[in-house]
Amino acid sequence: MREEKRNIYLLMASFVVTEILALVFANNIIISQIPVEMYEPFGNENVVQAGANSGLLIVSVVLFTLFLIAVIKLGFRIIFRIVAVGMPVAFLLLFLLMQIEIISFNIFNFSADVANILAALAIAYVAVVVYAIWKGLTTVTMTGFMLATSLIAAYLAVSIAPPTLFVLPVAFALYDVYAVFRGPLRTLIKVMPLKQKKVVRSEKQKRAAIAEMHKQLGLMAARIGGFTIGAGDFMFYSMLVAAAYVLKGLLSAAAVGVAINAGVVLTLWILQRYQKPLPGLPIPIFLGIATMILI
Repeated sequence: MREEKRNIYLLMASFVVTEILALVFANNIIISQIPVEMYEPFGNENVVQAGANSGLLIVSVVLFTLFLIAVIKLGFRIIFRIVAVGMPVAFLLLFLLMQIEIISFNIFNFSADVANILAALAIAYVAVVVYAIWKGLTTVTMTGFMLATSLIAAYLAVSIAPPTLFVLPVAFALYDVYAVFRGPLRTLIKVMPLKQKKVVRSEKQKRAAIAEMHKQLGLMAARIGGFTIGAGDFMFYSMLVAAAYVLKGLLSAAAVGVAINAGVVLTLWILQRYQKPLPGLPIPIFLGIATMILI
């Protein structure tokens, strides 16, 4: 019982830290006043256009998942690892360098030499994260996971406006229900080339299983406190907190964060009570969106 509470506290702390980081990164983008292209390929004036915008992203995710499944089934495991590991790492580097540029030139007015040093340190850090994934160093990999999801969440919070901002998380929450129980994500988990699929009991076996998962999925998923969490959960939770800050200020962000994390606790309670697979997005997302709209 004590270990279960510790695991939940660890997971919730990870969510809170990521949400705070996303808020800070979004604030950096705002105060820098750099131009950010808004995501509205079909317009953003009504719910229909917002639904089309959301549908485009969902279709992209489905196609990407189907591509990974096809690659595995065809036996191209190296390509699978390059894509699954390389793409999130590329996003981490891209958005990290963007934040360094903002901090260096728009916030603190550093010299070009200092900015170059910071950029070099960022590149070195990302290289360390890649090495950690390869070697199964889960602690270092976890820092990259949290940083990548918070950076992407911050950018989405600034580049997506209502009504797409409200429709997109809800659409992905509904898709998450399908994906967990019947969709391509379930198929991907079944066909993934993990070396350890048996039940693990000892701490050494657990660490080995987590390391193997990171070797295959890189920053796309994390194992925290006994729970396997996808990057999408971290990203959407953090995006809503950062978006609430962008739209309505710090108190709104705090309220949305409390609502989302309360939804996470409720989801974990249901998961532990019934011991069945449960999508992580629906309850926290609906509570977060409702809170944002009501405040």
